[in-house]
Amino acid sequence: MLAAGVGSPAAAGVLFLGAIALLITSVMLNRRAIPPVPDLARSSVGRLSRDRVVKIDFSVDGRLAQFRWNRLTGRAELRFDTERVTLQSPWHFSAHFSLETERVWRHIIGQQLVEIEKQRPRTFAGFRPNLFIVRVDGTTVPI
Repeated sequence: MLAAGVGSPAAAGVLFLGAIALLITSVMLNRRAIPPVPDLARSSVGRLSRDRVVKIDFSVDGRLAQFRWNRLTGRAELRFDTERVTLQSPWHFSAHFSLETERVWRHIIGQQLVEIEKQRPRTFAGFRPNLFIVRVDGTTVPI
C-alpha cells in the first residue's frame, strides 16, 4: 500500500483543491475591494447598462421612441411609431471590434435630430457596463 507522499495522486489532488480554494478566496476578496459603479441609471446624464439587450424609452416631439442595442450581436436600432431604423448592423465588422471608446448614432425623427451616444470603458470593456446618453437637438433627454 502506498503512503500519501509527495508524488502520490492523493497529494496532487490536495494541492489542486488548495489552489482552487486560494483562487476563489482571492477573487472574493478582490470583488469586495472594487468600488461600486455609480448609479447613473436614475440620473439625467445617462444610463449605465450591463444588460444583454439595452432598451431606452424616450419622447421626441410628443412621439414615443425606443432605442435598442444588443450587446451580443451588436445590433442597434431606433423604433418610433411603427418604424424601425437599423443604426448598426450585426454584420458590420465595427459592431464587434473597435478601438474607439465612444460611438454616436444619429437619426432625424420629424424635424429633430436624435443622437444616441454609447461610451465604453477602455479596459476590460466587454466585462464592464456601458454608458448611454440620449440627446434630442443637442439637449440631453432624461432617461
